Amino acid sequence: MQDAPQNPVPEKVTGIAHLFAATRYSSQGFLRLWRETAFRHELLAAALGLGLLVILGAPLVWIVAVAVLALLTLAVEALNTAIEEIVDHVSPEWSLAAKLA
Repeated sequence: MQDAPQNPVPEKVTGIAHLFAATRYSSQGFLRLWRETAFRHELLAAALGLGLLVILGAPLVWIVAVAVLALLTLAVEALNTAIEEIVDHVSPEWSLAAKLA
């Protein structure tokens, strides 16, 4: 007799339910990302930098450039966090190779 799997695969959802499921997954991902100190620091730095540019009356092109660079930085941090989660899942024990990667 087989035991039930510990993490059963959820059923595929379609239609409007898919939209709600995707929103839920995205919010869970953002909450995981929020636990990363580096993400919070980068977000704070972006907000302060953009605020300073606005206060100083910088040209719009500079504000847009800094906003794009800040969003790229946050996206790379999200990818880094995703890779860390996958490595931790695949190899839960401490590994020098995983640390260096």
